[in-house]
Amino acid sequence: MKRHNPYHLFLEELERPARYIGGEFNEIVKDWSQIQGKLALCFPDVYEVGMGHLGLKILYRQVNAKNHLLAERVFCPWIDAEKKIRENNLSLVSLETQAPLNEFDVVGFSLQYEMTISNILTMLDLGKIPLLSQERAEEHPIVIAGGPVAFNPEPMADIFDAFVIGDGEFLTVEILERVTRLRQEGKTRREILSDLASLESVYVPSLYELAFCEKSQKFYVQTDDKIRARKEDLSNFPFPTQSPIPHLTTVFDRFSLEVARGCTEGCRFCQAGIIYRPARERDPRELMHTIEAGIQKGGFEEVSLTCLSLSDYSAVTPFLSELLDKCSKDKTKIGIGSLRAYGLNEKIFDKLAKGRTAPLTFAPEAGSERLRKIINKNVTEKEMLETGRILFERGWDRMKLYFMIGLPLEEDSDIEQIVELASSVRQVGRRHGIKNPTVTVSASTFVPKAHTPFQWHGMISEAETRRRQNIIWDQAQKSRVGFKRHYSKISLLEGIFARGDRRLNKVAIAAYCNGSRFDGWEEQFNFEAWEKAFQEFNLDMEGLCQAIPEDGHLPWDHIDSGVTKNFLLKEWHKALQQEMTFPCLKYDGELINCDNLESLAEKENDTLVCHACGLKCKLKDIVEQRKEFLQALNATKKEEYIPPENKKASLIERRSDDVVSGHWYRFAYSKVGPISMISHLDLQKVILRVFKRAGYDFVYSKGYNQRPHFAGGAALPLGISSLSEFFDIELQQELAPDGLAQLQAVTERGLYLNEVTQIEKQTPSLGKDIHAFLYWVPLMQGDGQLLVEQLGSCETLEISSFVKSKKAYEMKDVKSLLLSFWQGALQLPEEQLLVIDEVSPCRNLSGIYFKVKVDNSSSIRPRELVQLIERLGGQAGRPIKLEAFFPGRE
Repeated sequence: MKRHNPYHLFLEELERPARYIGGEFNEIVKDWSQIQGKLALCFPDVYEVGMGHLGLKILYRQVNAKNHLLAERVFCPWIDAEKKIRENNLSLVSLETQAPLNEFDVVGFSLQYEMTISNILTMLDLGKIPLLSQERAEEHPIVIAGGPVAFNPEPMADIFDAFVIGDGEFLTVEILERVTRLRQEGKTRREILSDLASLESVYVPSLYELAFCEKSQKFYVQTDDKIRARKEDLSNFPFPTQSPIPHLTTVFDRFSLEVARGCTEGCRFCQAGIIYRPARERDPRELMHTIEAGIQKGGFEEVSLTCLSLSDYSAVTPFLSELLDKCSKDKTKIGIGSLRAYGLNEKIFDKLAKGRTAPLTFAPEAGSERLRKIINKNVTEKEMLETGRILFERGWDRMKLYFMIGLPLEEDSDIEQIVELASSVRQVGRRHGIKNPTVTVSASTFVPKAHTPFQWHGMISEAETRRRQNIIWDQAQKSRVGFKRHYSKISLLEGIFARGDRRLNKVAIAAYCNGSRFDGWEEQFNFEAWEKAFQEFNLDMEGLCQAIPEDGHLPWDHIDSGVTKNFLLKEWHKALQQEMTFPCLKYDGELINCDNLESLAEKENDTLVCHACGLKCKLKDIVEQRKEFLQALNATKKEEYIPPENKKASLIERRSDDVVSGHWYRFAYSKVGPISMISHLDLQKVILRVFKRAGYDFVYSKGYNQRPHFAGGAALPLGISSLSEFFDIELQQELAPDGLAQLQAVTERGLYLNEVTQIEKQTPSLGKDIHAFLYWVPLMQGDGQLLVEQLGSCETLEISSFVKSKKAYEMKDVKSLLLSFWQGALQLPEEQLLVIDEVSPCRNLSGIYFKVKVDNSSSIRPRELVQLIERLGGQAGRPIKLEAFFPGRE
């Protein structure tokens, strides 16, 4: 059930129109008339950010697996699109069926970052849903939210009807089914919310009263009941291998996979390390199967392994060893998140060097070992330098190091040691033959988060943030160390919302009305809008970031993460005493898990460390699970590893392709409808993924950055559907007899592979031989026959044409370039007409056919044909390119 795209009139005017078209491979489109419960999965950021979020992919598959339910995606429109939507009095719609947001039963938001609050308000407003829960009528959707930010829901409690606290895989389906059933039974909105509140881990703010605490100077929820965070068994929710594949290049443009949830390290600043406890791991065999299926079904060239600490995955060494061997064979790139300096052995780094690997990042977090003890970061300077040696010896020439400033008890000397450590790592690179090693320091401002041992600590002022940043900047300049700073004003606002109370709801709405949008994007952040909003409600921004007394009420006290407040207090006091806490779920004295059964058997009489944080982990079950994982990977015995003598060879001198030459093919294809709105470069990426999904291997260029041998034709303007495009590609295998059908089965909607011809490697490109194009231009207004007569009677036909070399418009007579023209309807299969019509009206319309001359690769541009019709008094829609003429194809 595809609807007409309501934005079709202005799509090509937008910065990236592919954000709003949908139609991706693996997209799930259902018939609304056959569905009981409808969920809008809302991510409050742009498409290319939201499409990389793993939680959205899991919920999308989880809900759509139910025949009676559907889930569709909605992202926040960029500034230009919001303006156009408002100007045309349109609504924010979903990608799958272009359904308005207010037509869904439940609208669910993912809260990953405090600074998306203005985007949430934008989406609700554009979706014709009142911003405040109390203002919504019976017909409006139930608006819910979940994610890490929901662990302090109070700054948004008046905006959302309900919050899901903790893992939402099971609860999201349950909530959607309940809302649907209760509405069918005629229950009121308040009755529905009261029913949802009976579900474990669901918080409905409107059912609770507030009180003000003089000690903390915060409003808090008056209740003895706690909303306990839900913790799911990951084995009940296999990771999806068939999620919608983005058309355009996204922030995380790869197949990403959640390896584990939670962490064992106990870093005192880390909210995720607390709220996602206990650490839960996915089965390595399931992971391996999921990666293979995800790459094959999606056509990705890169896989990313995500979790809070990959180094602490219990079977990380044998798992990565096997995975890297497999990925190196088909040139799949491996992306690994932030690593611990001691987490991986040299064998893994040797394998990483052999394959196509994304840059590696390490997170010491603090410059001095004194401060790392305070924050409970088990990394020493010696380990960081040893990690640098391992990398630079193998030919890596760059490292990224993540730090924070503004940590508890931080002194200027701690900040200075950030650059000293980075400089020392850089010197290690020079000693190991790297002429100019690049070491980049990224220093974010520490934000005290709810449910962490540092939740009582204050945040440094915005001015102090800038002062400390300048210390790093000055030293980095002298030491030739790169430095990336975070915008101090954004960090200040993040800190306010991270520990704020319900007063912030009105502030956020005021800031939104003042023009606040995309506050997490530095180029869009409008600090003045927020200053004005806080002043309106007489709230001191930096005063809201002050320390909180230990005996004061906290706005999030009614939310139970599973970790007790006593444990957090104990950790806070240990931090003040500069005492460390050993990681949990590891054997005492050992920071690295056993990577084989023999080593694990030696620990048979030992018990995993447990600090009694309140979760009551089943330690014996965890040990048994680790045995199963190692057994599944055949990691039975200890093995001594001897690194190769020439450690750099594998990275710097990439192995030559086994296939010296393959088989070159020329494909003729059509791209019509929404897919015409993606860029030429993104279209090439889409086409390459089609071949990977069909099981074909490319012939790659040699060297460090290997690329498939692919040559696309000239780029068409965005929004122009075409039935006559070409590309050349070299494959390792010969194309199967049914190759076209095989490829077409895994193509994007609107992409049709029409013909294929085997060619020689040196065959000239088609561009030089094309001498004419055929276009059809739909008439939205005007007499087609009269326009054709006018075209024929005019001695000259002048239009304004942009000349790239002069970067200016000039008048051009195009009469001699018009070979022929006639009136008529577009004659295409109904399937293609329907797809084109979604963004370019063409069905049941008359139009004008133009056969135009190509002279020295120059011709009339499609938009200039529209201009030509308009100069004669008509009104035209988007042209459609029907044919290219060259010798042998007349």
